[in-house]
Amino acid sequence: MQSVINEKALREGYFLRMRDALFFSHLLGDSLEEGVRGIELLEQAGASILDFTNSGPVAGPDVVRAVKIPVIGGLGGGPWLDGRVRALVAAIGYLASAVDDTKDRYANVAEIALTAIKTFSDDVRAARQIKK
Repeated sequence: MQSVINEKALREGYFLRMRDALFFSHLLGDSLEEGVRGIELLEQAGASILDFTNSGPVAGPDVVRAVKIPVIGGLGGGPWLDGRVRALVAAIGYLASAVDDTKDRYANVAEIALTAIKTFSDDVRAARQIKK
């Protein structure tokens, strides 16, 4: 297993993306202990950062404790990781698809923009002075 992990670390430029716990299991072993050992081997092979998106609250904390390299993640990664990555456009509801969805966001910029455009259009159609 160590040679496969070393090759993987080299091929990925010392940056391994572990997109989910299933990949973690298939690549590095069937148990959490085997998976954590595999991550330790990646670190020894020269990995400098680990993207452990979708790690969950079970595997994530164990991996963070096992290695000295930063363990980051996106969705499915929580405060147990060293850092989290999130697309800002999703977090602030910037895309048009955010207008009608009910996801928890920091803001809904798409809804705010749509409301402003509707108000502007109403002002133009009613021949009111437009705002600066």
